[in-house]
Amino acid sequence: VYGPPSSITSLISIGPICSGGSLLLAASVTPTYNGGGPITHFYWSGPNGFSISTTNTNVVNVSPAADSSMSGTYSLYIEANGCTSTVTSTVVSVSPAIPTPTLISSSSQLCSGNSFSITVNSSIPAGATYSWSGPGGIIPNSSNSPTITFSNAATSLSGTYSVKIVSGNCTSSAAATTVLVYGTPAAPSLTSTATTLCSGDSFSIMATNSYASGTIYT
Repeated sequence: VYGPPSSITSLISIGPICSGGSLLLAASVTPTYNGGGPITHFYWSGPNGFSISTTNTNVVNVSPAADSSMSGTYSLYIEANGCTSTVTSTVVSVSPAIPTPTLISSSSQLCSGNSFSITVNSSIPAGATYSWSGPGGIIPNSSNSPTITFSNAATSLSGTYSVKIVSGNCTSSAAATTVLVYGTPAAPSLTSTATTLCSGDSFSIMATNSYASGTIYT
């Protein structure tokens, strides 16, 4: 007469489950066998007729690409030498995937000292938050705002800005846009070859400042 096999102390889904992601279940089993010998089978079942038997593993991949139809109650019992444990169950919810957002920038190129903003231009789930990052890393105090604004922009703000939408346990892919902030040239200093002259004479006016190659004078 064999004793009952090990008891299942917990049955959980591994990690957040979003549509398109993997649905993994894991069982925690007490290490004692109560005289029943080693576990020979794990019997798993769930929604939509899901049923599988595994050996020597307490983890099962229900689907590599889960969808909302896989939400529901999953159950497990184990067997050792023909004796079975009680059934343990867990409820799994597969959340909808969040589409990649789109971004609009008020300006992709601007001069320092001016302002620019970047806005999420797509629908997002109610209650979702925003994970913004930029050239300097994570942008603080922006998780509840679909728009980030920078006033009196410096050249250090040049670079790529990205955002992910976070809703429950699901996070969208990142959307990104690039903004270039150019240094505003200093006001030129002018000198003239003549300050007084007679009609018919020639004169020149020159900017004495040094500017980068390609600077246009107007």
